[in-house]
Amino acid sequence: MIDNWQEGIIKSRCLPVSLKRYGLQLKIKYGFNPRHNGIELYINDNDRIDNCSHFGFTQQEFNSTCGSVYQMILYHLSKQKGNMFMWGDKKEDRLARKYSYIRANWAGSEIYYKIWKDVTTLYGITKEETQAIKRIQFRNTLNKMCISEAMMRIKCQEGDNYKYALSDLQKYPQGLCRNIIEDLNVYGTKPYDIILKSMPKQLFKCNYIVSMNRLARRLLKERIVIPKNLIQWRWLETVTNRIANNKELVLLTNKLTYQDVKYYKGLRGIGKSAFAKSTLGDLKMILLDGIRIEERWLDNPYDILIHEIKGSPKKMIQKAIFNHNQQREISRQEIKGQPNWNMPKPPIALPEWLEDKRLKTAHDLIIAGEECHHCIGSYTDSNDIFIRDGDVCVQIDRNDYQIVQCYDINDRHTEKSRDLENRINKSLQKIRGELDKYSLSSLTRGR
Repeated sequence: MIDNWQEGIIKSRCLPVSLKRYGLQLKIKYGFNPRHNGIELYINDNDRIDNCSHFGFTQQEFNSTCGSVYQMILYHLSKQKGNMFMWGDKKEDRLARKYSYIRANWAGSEIYYKIWKDVTTLYGITKEETQAIKRIQFRNTLNKMCISEAMMRIKCQEGDNYKYALSDLQKYPQGLCRNIIEDLNVYGTKPYDIILKSMPKQLFKCNYIVSMNRLARRLLKERIVIPKNLIQWRWLETVTNRIANNKELVLLTNKLTYQDVKYYKGLRGIGKSAFAKSTLGDLKMILLDGIRIEERWLDNPYDILIHEIKGSPKKMIQKAIFNHNQQREISRQEIKGQPNWNMPKPPIALPEWLEDKRLKTAHDLIIAGEECHHCIGSYTDSNDIFIRDGDVCVQIDRNDYQIVQCYDINDRHTEKSRDLENRINKSLQKIRGELDKYSLSSLTRGR
C-alpha cells in the first residue's frame, strides 16, 4: 500500500516541441510502492498505468517502460482535446505523432525522474543521503534508478537498516554490492540484513562486477569452486546459468586462466576481449557441444575416434574442437548410407581448375550443404553446375553459363565469394562467347 500520495501536473514543457502549441496539461497522482519497489502512477485519479508499477534492471527495459508511460500520457492528452493528433490524418498530425513516438523514451524518462525527485522529497531523503546514493551508483554498472528504488524500499520498510545499507554499499567490493542490490530488487520483502548474511564469504573480497545466481553462491559456500581472478569469476557466472549446469565445466573454474582463453581465441579467430562474456559464452558452447558429441558418438559404428572431454583447460578445448571436426566425418558416413547418383555433366567442358572443384555426385552436394550451412544440399535433382571452393559454393546455369548464386559459409557475401565469382566469370567468358555465336547462327538459319 502507498501511504503518501503526491499530486502533480504534466505540462507542455515535458512534451515534444511540436505539441507545445496545444497547451496540454494532465493531472497525475503518484507515490512509491515498496512492495513493487517502484513508482505507482495514476492518471486523472482513475486510470492506473500498470507498466509503471516496477522497473527492470537494464537501461533498455527502463527506457521502454518510460516510453509506454509517455504513450499512455499522450493518449489521455489526446482524449482531452478530442483525439486531435493521435488519430488525425492531417500532415501536421502525422508529423506530431511521428515526432512524439521518436521522443517517447526521452520524455518518459524525464517524467519519471521528475516524479522520482518529488517522491524522494516526500519521504525525507536528505541531500547527504542523495549524495551517498550517487556514490553507490557511480561504483556500480546497474541502472541508476534500480539502485535508487532499492534504497527507497529499505527506507520505507526497514528504517533501522537504511543507514547501515548506505554506509555498507559505499565501501563493500563491487561484486558484493552488485549482488546485494540485485537481491534487494528481486526479493522485495526480504530484509537487508538477511540478504547480507546470505552472501558467500568470497564475494566480500570480489572487486569484479559479476552476478552470482543461487547455484553459483551455493558452490562458493561449499568451496567447490574458488575463483581467484576475473576470468574465473566471469566463467563461474557464465557456466552456472540455466543452459550450462555441467560438473566438468563448473570444476574448470578452478583451473581456467587468461592464457587458456587467449589460446581458444587464437584457434577460433575471435577478435573479442578474453574477459568479454560473449567470448566465454562461445567457449562454454564449444565445450558443451564437445561433451554432447562425446556422449552421443563415443561408441559409433564407423570406428571414428571421439575424445572424452577431460584434463587441463587447453586439452579440453583441443578435444572439443577435435570432436566437432569428427562429427562432420560421422555426418559424411551417414550420408554415404543414403542413395547416391552422378550429377549431369556440363554440355561444354569447363576449364580444368573448375572441373576439379565441380561437385560430381549427390553426396557431394549434401556434404557441402552440411559443412558450409548452405541450401545447396537440396539441389540434388537440378541439372545445373555446382562448384565448391573451400566454404564458397557456386551455382552456374547450364544453359548460358551465368552464375546463379555464389555464397560463402552461412549464405554470406564475403571477399572470398566475390573473388571466386570474378575468377569464374573471367574463365567462362570464352564459353559464353561460343554460346552467343551458336544462338546467333541458329537465328540466322531460321530466317
